[in-house]
Amino acid sequence: MRSGGRPGTKTVETELKHQAAAARGGMRCCPWMGWDLCNIKPGDTKKERQLREVIRKLKDSPGMGCGRR
Repeated sequence: MRSGGRPGTKTVETELKHQAAAARGGMRCCPWMGWDLCNIKPGDTKKERQLREVIRKLKDSPGMGCGRR
């Protein structure tokens, strides 16, 4: 299921809680990253760092439905 909202520390923590709940119910989430982090222009290292941090926090979540096998 699609989940999430604009990225930020609080939003990422909330997303992790939603993904944990989804995983307990046998579901997976596909978080929406917001347009700010989906449209990074070449050389925008600040947004790239932000996106990498969000990915680092979510990548091992049991409820993550994107990029897991």
